[in-house]
Amino acid sequence: MFREDNKKKLYSFDVFDTLITRRCATPLGIFALMRDKISGDEELPEEFRENFFEIRINSEKYARESIKKAKGYPEITFE
Repeated sequence: MFREDNKKKLYSFDVFDTLITRRCATPLGIFALMRDKISGDEELPEEFRENFFEIRINSEKYARESIKKAKGYPEITFE
C-alpha cells in the first residue's frame, strides 16, 4: 500500500499464536524474521529496515502503556 507521497506503508499487528503457527522459538522472533524480510526493500527508509526489530518492540510497549494510561487498567489477558 502506498501513501499519497508514493511512499510505502507497513502495517504490523499481532495475531494470536493459536490462529497461526509461527516458525520461530519466541513471539519476538517474528520481528527478527520481518526485519530480515524487509532488509532488501530500498523503498523503506534504511534506519527503519535496520531497526525494525527494536522499533516494533518499542511500539507495542508504547501502545500497551498508552492503553493502560487511558483506561486506567492494563490490557486484558488470560491471567
